[in-house]
Amino acid sequence: MHSKAVRRLGELVTPSPAKLTRDEIAKRCNVTKQTVSDWLSGRYKPTLDRMLEIERMTLGAIKVADWVDPPSEEPKEATG
Repeated sequence: MHSKAVRRLGELVTPSPAKLTRDEIAKRCNVTKQTVSDWLSGRYKPTLDRMLEIERMTLGAIKVADWVDPPSEEPKEATG
């Protein structure tokens, strides 16, 4: 799962006026607050254009690459 981006977005989404609200993110990304909640829960990923908007609004604190899951390593076969 894209936990790095989800964790960082969750850290930035609070009721505090110094941070982003779900409503602000939803308005800037042209989605519903429920969609933002789905991103925060890890249920869905934003589209690339919305990832870019999130990167802009967080001043690079959350980068597009943070949404990409690292490749899983395949178990190595034993030789011999």
